[in-house]
Parts: sequence; C-alpha cells; structure tokens
Amino acid sequence: VRDDDCSLVGFKGRAWREDQQPKYLIAGDTERGIATYGHRYGFAPYDASQYVFGLDKAMPVNGSLIFCEGELNVISMHQKGFTNAVGPSGSTVTETQVRKIARACDEVIVFFDSDLQDDARAFTAKMKVAKVVDLLEPFVSVRVVADHEGDPAEMPEAKIRQLIDESESAMKSKMMQLLGVS
Repeated sequence: VRDDDCSLVGFKGRAWREDQQPKYLIAGDTERGIATYGHRYGFAPYDASQYVFGLDKAMPVNGSLIFCEGELNVISMHQKGFTNAVGPSGSTVTETQVRKIARACDEVIVFFDSDLQDDARAFTAKMKVAKVVDLLEPFVSVRVVADHEGDPAEMPEAKIRQLIDESESAMKSKMMQLLGVS
C-alpha cells in the first residue's frame, strides 16, 4: 500500500484458504503480536483508514474515479484497463479517504459488490453504498453502478464498461426512491 506521494506505507495480504481467519492481514508488529511472537517484521502496521488504495496510480478519466470495494477489485480493474479505479484501504470508508478522493477528481462512480445472494446481504450492501454516497456527495458528483451479479474481479471488461456507462446519478436514485418510482 502506498500513500498519495507513492511512498510505501505497508503491506496487506489475503488468506488463500477459504476458511482461514483473519481473511485479510495488515503486516506489522503490534504490541499483542510482539508479546506473542516477538518482533517479526521490524515495522508497525499502517493505519488503513488513512489511505485510498490505488490513488497513487489512478488516472482520472474525464475527471472521474471509479470507487471499488476492496484492493483486489482495484487491482483487477487496473489489469482490465480501468486505471481510474481506487478503493478503501480497509473495510470502512473514512472522512480522510473521502477528502483524498475529492482532491483527485470531480466525479466518483461507486462500484461496490451488490451481494445479491440473499436479502439480508443485499440490504447490507445497499447500506454500504448509501453511506459512501452520503460521505462523497458534499464534495464531488456521485454516480452509482446498479445492482449486479459478482464483483469487478470476476467480470469481463465489457460487462464492467456496460455497468459504468449505465451508472446513474446518486441524487437521481435518491429522488426516485423518495417518490416511490422504480
């Protein structure tokens, strides 16, 4: 993970086994880790809430950044040619991250997973998107990608392009919900 100036701030990894916990790990020596294992890394873990993953490499397209859910989606998007993709460097989006994004672009396209597997997960996914939209809207124009199956890492480039092209203004979506129009 790098900061806005491309300086290395830390390392994050993902478990490769399905049932392994924790699923994600930010490398670094914590007080608890030192007490249990001793000094393993020689550096402290970075504070994920302070960084936007991929922002150091992102190139806004027509003033827009695509805000994905998770580092692996950002990496996949870059590999597929969407070099304006960024994501939170952690499980929540913070005001610090929002300010960094707002300084880098005029518009954000929110492309989070829809999690359509069941109603409870779909509701949780919608609430995540709503929170991100609420944080971003005071600073930049926001569009939201419609509900979809899978995440960008699993999608072909053409499907990603279609979803981005069909994304709607977050303000329009809110108005339609208030009016009860589908």
